[in-house]
Amino acid sequence: MSILSYIVPAVIGLLLIAATMLRRDLWPFSHYPMFAGYKAPRTMRYFRLEFILPDGSSVALVAVDANLDDEFDRELSGAWPIPQNESTVRVFILRCWHDAARLRPALRNATQAQVKLRLAHLGTVHGVNIAETVVHVERLTNATA
Repeated sequence: MSILSYIVPAVIGLLLIAATMLRRDLWPFSHYPMFAGYKAPRTMRYFRLEFILPDGSSVALVAVDANLDDEFDRELSGAWPIPQNESTVRVFILRCWHDAARLRPALRNATQAQVKLRLAHLGTVHGVNIAETVVHVERLTNATA
């Protein structure tokens, strides 16, 4: 047997060990860049605001205006955790309520606003799991509008 018959399997074995230890696919084993990195599960956090109407129904801010909902999420993410920044959160909620009521006048009659924290766990095998928790409730009155 030639020496090449020993070197080639040894090099391939070293590449496999390196790929496993580095948690990356290496070129000869992955021809597609989208599969060339190690994908770990991760959790995304985002906030949603819902208005509760007198009849008990709720209207999500995202259903009124998606841009306003994104802005609320960004601002509230910066003020998290809520107990330390409750007055700031209240200002965010009242401002969003005022803006949403201009777009959908029925929201002027909302009795409360709920801030919901959604955790979306992006798994590599089982897809997306979403957990939702109410983290803040704000009473709304026409005097605060």
